Amino acid sequence: MKGKTAVRVALWCEDIRFDKIVARLVFEAFNGYIPECVVHRDGDIYNNSLDNLIGMTRSELSRKAVSKTNSKRTQREICRVNPDTGEVSFVKYKPHSTKYRGALRACYLIRVTYRGDLYFYPEKKFELVEEIKARIKQNNYLLSTGIPSLEMVKRIKRYNLNYKKYLEVLQTI
Repeated sequence: MKGKTAVRVALWCEDIRFDKIVARLVFEAFNGYIPECVVHRDGDIYNNSLDNLIGMTRSELSRKAVSKTNSKRTQREICRVNPDTGEVSFVKYKPHSTKYRGALRACYLIRVTYRGDLYFYPEKKFELVEEIKARIKQNNYLLSTGIPSLEMVKRIKRYNLNYKKYLEVLQTI
């Protein structure tokens, strides 16, 4: 019988049914021990040949899953734009590095820039432009209320100048 995740067999002993995973039975029969986890090398859960089975602990399996996740993250290119020069480049950073985390914060619009450069996924350029326009609008509203201090007014005006420069650069790309 086939289960949700692996091929299983029903074994009976004195009218008591035991469901067993075939991969674990094959591994135990030829290796003499039962590991915490049995993993298929090629990822095919129906290929239960001995050379396709690997025994490992749960922590090893967890590390393997994390490394697969990280390797998938590195495949995605991020567009980096220098607002001063207009230079555009596509970058891939090592996962969990400071540059990677900073670029992701910009890609997810938590920040507009990271270390002076604009970062975004190529298909998300429109969202970045809309976010910058929304920030300019919000800053203009804040200035019109007359609430901010003189120092804050200067800062908000500087932000708006930078945001307008970013929009000009993004429109040329």
